[in-house]
Amino acid sequence: TILIDTYTWGQSQKTVALQEVLGITADGFYGSGTRAAHLVELENRGLSTAGVPDNPSSPSPTPNPNPNPNPTPSTPSPTPTPTPTPGPSVSITHTTNDCIEATFSWTNPGSDPDSWKIGLTVTANVGSSPAIPGGPDGDWWGPAALPVYKEQSLSGNIRTATFTALEFHGSQGNGVWVDLWGSPAPYTVTLSRVDNGVESTAATLTGGIQNDC
Repeated sequence: TILIDTYTWGQSQKTVALQEVLGITADGFYGSGTRAAHLVELENRGLSTAGVPDNPSSPSPTPNPNPNPNPTPSTPSPTPTPTPTPGPSVSITHTTNDCIEATFSWTNPGSDPDSWKIGLTVTANVGSSPAIPGGPDGDWWGPAALPVYKEQSLSGNIRTATFTALEFHGSQGNGVWVDLWGSPAPYTVTLSRVDNGVESTAATLTGGIQNDC
């Protein structure tokens, strides 16, 4: 009965009787030595160890907050690449001031973009600088042509852009001089909308521009 009784850790009177049965020093303190001797005696006799107290100095197992120490990282979904949208429909009108100027206007089928990008390439007549006598107005103009490109960036709520012929008239360096005098110089205009840094598929229009100055 003494062996299968329930005991608590520390000092108690009934621990004295247990220690006497176990044949160890009967100081009345149930500690690690008494517990070890108690367990041996119970196991030798085939008795229950339910009344044996736990050793309070034994560390309690720490629960693992992450039962999977090597979790498989999930693959982030790729950021979708913005798809360029089709360019807007473009119509062109010419307004004559001191010099011919080309004013381009367009419609916007959807919401306003962040900005518009419009570029105009004009195939200008090419001459030499300084003038070589013998040509029109004392200048010599060869048969060659030079594409001259101008570009504008406009706010998304704008619907028109104007280029003047004089923008395509003057020295291009290396002794090359361009002019739009005479027959209309062919041009190509490209217009695209820009949203979040993504430029749309450009709409294009061709025509002619002439300098009457």
